[in-house]
Amino acid sequence: MAPDRITPTLPIWSCMLLLFFCLNGLETVKCQGSYELRLVNGSAPNEGRVEMRSNTSDWMSLCGAYWDIGDGSVVCQHLGFTNATSVSRTARFGSSTGRIMYTNYQCTGSESHLEDCPVGQFSEGDCQHSADPGVVCYPSTPASMMTTMLPNLVTTLPPDVPIPVRLMGGNSPFQGRVEVYLNNAWGTICDDSWDITDARIVCRQLGFQEVFAATTNARFGQGLGPIQMDDTRCYGSETSILDCQHRGIGVHNCRHTEDAGVICLPESRLAGGSNHSEGRVEVRVGEQWQTVCGVGFDDIGANIVCNQMGYGEVLSMSPGNDRYGNATGTAVVKNVNCNSNFQLMYQCASEVVPDGDPQCTSDNDVGIVCSNSDSAMGLRLVGGNNIFEGRVEVNINNTWGTVCDDYWDMEDASVVCNQLGLGRAVEARKYASFGRGFGPIHMDDVLCSGDEATIFDCEYNNQTGCSHSEDAGVVCAPKIRLMGGMNSYQGRVEMFVNDEWSTICDTQWDEDEARVACRQLKYGFAATAKTGSYFGEGTGPILAENIRCSGYEGSLVRCPQFGISPNTTCDHSRDAGVICSLPENNITLRLVGGENAYEGRIDIELDGIWGTVCDNNWDKNDARVVCKQLGLGPGIEAAKGATFGPGTGPIYVDNLACRGHESSIAFCPNNGVEVHNCTHDNDAGVVCSAPIRLVDGSGPYEGRVEILRNIVWGTVCDDGWDIKDATVVCNELGFGSAKRAVHASYFGSRSYGSIHMDNVACEGDEQSLTDCPHDTTHDCSHLEDAGVICTGKDIDDCSSNPCENGGTCIDDVAAHSCICREGFVDTNCQTRSKECASNPCIYGRCVDAHKKYTCECDDGYTGSSCDTEIDDCSSSPCGDNGVCVDRMNSYQCICMTGYSGSNCHIKLMCSPPSDPPEGIEFTNPTNIYFYGDVLTVSCRDSSASTLWICLGTNTWNKHELVCTTDSSKQTLVMISALLGVLLIVFTITCALFIICRHRTGSAKLNTNNGSVRMTGGEVHFEDGGISNPSFENVSADTNYNGAETLPKKTSRRRAFGSERGFAGRIQWYLFGHIR
Repeated sequence: MAPDRITPTLPIWSCMLLLFFCLNGLETVKCQGSYELRLVNGSAPNEGRVEMRSNTSDWMSLCGAYWDIGDGSVVCQHLGFTNATSVSRTARFGSSTGRIMYTNYQCTGSESHLEDCPVGQFSEGDCQHSADPGVVCYPSTPASMMTTMLPNLVTTLPPDVPIPVRLMGGNSPFQGRVEVYLNNAWGTICDDSWDITDARIVCRQLGFQEVFAATTNARFGQGLGPIQMDDTRCYGSETSILDCQHRGIGVHNCRHTEDAGVICLPESRLAGGSNHSEGRVEVRVGEQWQTVCGVGFDDIGANIVCNQMGYGEVLSMSPGNDRYGNATGTAVVKNVNCNSNFQLMYQCASEVVPDGDPQCTSDNDVGIVCSNSDSAMGLRLVGGNNIFEGRVEVNINNTWGTVCDDYWDMEDASVVCNQLGLGRAVEARKYASFGRGFGPIHMDDVLCSGDEATIFDCEYNNQTGCSHSEDAGVVCAPKIRLMGGMNSYQGRVEMFVNDEWSTICDTQWDEDEARVACRQLKYGFAATAKTGSYFGEGTGPILAENIRCSGYEGSLVRCPQFGISPNTTCDHSRDAGVICSLPENNITLRLVGGENAYEGRIDIELDGIWGTVCDNNWDKNDARVVCKQLGLGPGIEAAKGATFGPGTGPIYVDNLACRGHESSIAFCPNNGVEVHNCTHDNDAGVVCSAPIRLVDGSGPYEGRVEILRNIVWGTVCDDGWDIKDATVVCNELGFGSAKRAVHASYFGSRSYGSIHMDNVACEGDEQSLTDCPHDTTHDCSHLEDAGVICTGKDIDDCSSNPCENGGTCIDDVAAHSCICREGFVDTNCQTRSKECASNPCIYGRCVDAHKKYTCECDDGYTGSSCDTEIDDCSSSPCGDNGVCVDRMNSYQCICMTGYSGSNCHIKLMCSPPSDPPEGIEFTNPTNIYFYGDVLTVSCRDSSASTLWICLGTNTWNKHELVCTTDSSKQTLVMISALLGVLLIVFTITCALFIICRHRTGSAKLNTNNGSVRMTGGEVHFEDGGISNPSFENVSADTNYNGAETLPKKTSRRRAFGSERGFAGRIQWYLFGHIR
């Protein structure tokens, strides 16, 4: 207990020193009562290591082992700040060198001083300077500082926004998506870290008494504006949600699918009645009591009002003020529409009554009369995340109050859960776990035996010295069952609440939720989650939807957001189901059909009926778990194919997938009970080792006796140990007769471990040593360990298949040897050879063998070390028609012209076109053409032709051919004939002209010395000379213009050429004369 509070008297120099520290920002110190607190080593006055001193003692650090945000908040408030933003218990602000205050404070954050906080137990060893606690406080927040801290925060609200928080999207004014007004805009809050404490601040800020639930995942629809806050963390003492810690305005990593919401619980009462169980229904919103409008209100809503106030069923319902008088406030809601499985009216859908609504005057206020008016007692849970948990509140004399947690235990919680019809109690909570209540504390020191009908039947004290920081709470888990399946391990999930069975909607239902449902039923493993009313439609209420379990909860009601939305769209066509595996308990295994008690077919007994296990996926891990569960030695073999004979009855398990560490096959994944595709020809079996062994003897037939119990090997004390006991041991091990029973640790003693048996008294004919009378307690030491010496017996030492990895077992006398497959070595071929450690296979896999290795080469490589690439062209796959190119584990043929195919084995060819174009014909076509062959293509009138070349695969290189039509041909012929006629006419005309001129006239040539005339082809000179027309000697450069004459001495043959007659004359005339 904290010491008496006194006001310390500090010397002037101390005060000045403290003032100096404060002014320089080195530490924050404040005196309070009998002690002082300060923060040291921080970078600002609002942070540092927490230290305390009392009166004039030295400063001491606090014990940080149990330090949390509640403790830090009280320290911050004590020092004049607001709440703590963070705390540390790892000496973040350095380690103190002084003493430690050994006190385990358990503050909730709402206390004024540390001395007001509860104090818990602790161990001094938990408190070290390496865990000195520190804290970072919110600075005090005057307007100027608020502007500095949150520069974007709008502190002035517009006239139409009375408070900066509202609920949207709900079906009543008491529930909805939380929206806050910041930066001149309404926005939402992300549900990261959103819990009942945050929701409680919102509800109280809105004027409601308490919170019913904190909702997540946009249960009331997605918002449209900005996401204003994320990772909100309230401590319960805030007056506004904006005072709570969060990332910062607009700082988040969320989407609107994560919008947070609340369901608030306003205070309610029945007013104006003649007793506490009747009256006008009123709801307190803020400081004002308001009524419920009778429009749409029915018996279901009236029953819920009676039940939530702790009364029985409604007896009558009456609107108007004639019976209960006029209310002081107006109606707050109308059209209240409740589901029969709701517990509180505030879960129901309703509408806000607008101002001046003519339907909701005082003449239509709802009034009710509830039964059990003489009881004056009620019970409810408040502040939990669903209807199955919360702070316990009782109604006594029409006033709700809480229960103090002194002596509060599971028996008390069980009575509460049973009284509320919520099943069994799973937790009894203390220290206001579901928030602090209001009003009186009605009960303290509650002492229930667990079988009382109501909590009021238990012993309790109605006088208390408790505070609301000690309010008691409970967590209940309703009964659960599976319906509609072919056995009790599968079916539709149903839960028993309020005396009726309810179903679960399949929204978000998957393997995690199925696993929790099976665990709640005490079944081992959930095989399958079923949706869409796979096991048929249920009846009654739908209890929950959108359940989101992690898979590790003990009950479905412990999963977040367990409950039904008021605007749900679920119906019984979406009932959830599950297929579970074997039960955790009450499962019996046996081995049948083996030669001894340690081997056989596995039989399982469920509900009094024996069945088998299918061998699909059956392996040594499964066998190991079975042998462990049977209390036998480790599993040696997993037998398949009904090795020990086919069984009868159901096949209970298939596709068992144990990992080997499980304590029961119930915890191994499988298809589910009786879900299989097997026959009894697939029954699985095991070979286990005996739960007894001989240790430290010189051979297999002698040694210290050890037995296996609860997976632990232990010895046998030699008190009373004799030859009869030794005989049972030798027979159990399959050896010959017992030669001797030895005492006093003849084969050495164990230096540790258990002694499982003492005072063994066998008759000699028991099957196992554990069948003999014995004590499980002892007064022995390991110096008294018992042993035996048995005679040998030629047994088949290979019967247990000791050679692993495919090795071949060779039986010997009391021994065996193994011939191992390549790659494995050691006694039982259990070790892979290490010849491959150097990775000798370059391009391949190395296979170990005894003192050697072999290489299994990758495709495309060969050689002892897989280092030679295979030449895939060595077989000349492309023949003579292509060139082979070697590839990795393949080849490629590059074909010569005229060939194709993967091996160039296809010669390219063409077929002649079947129908030549109009006016064209093929000249001497053949049936086939090879690459490069030509086809002559001609016009039918032979006016033109061309060649087509075969390119293979019926592809031709066609040259264009243009043939004229008949009309154009006729025109061409006519033009040609006309031109021929004109040429002939022209020739004849020219000839006639020359002849005529030659005969009728003469040509006269003037020379310098005379003249020459030409007559009849001869040249006559004036001097009388005559010559034939030849001018051999005429100079080649002589010009014969019209005014010139031929030289006298030039030969006439040269002038007339070498020919005579008519042609010569024409030639001369045309060429010579013209020149």
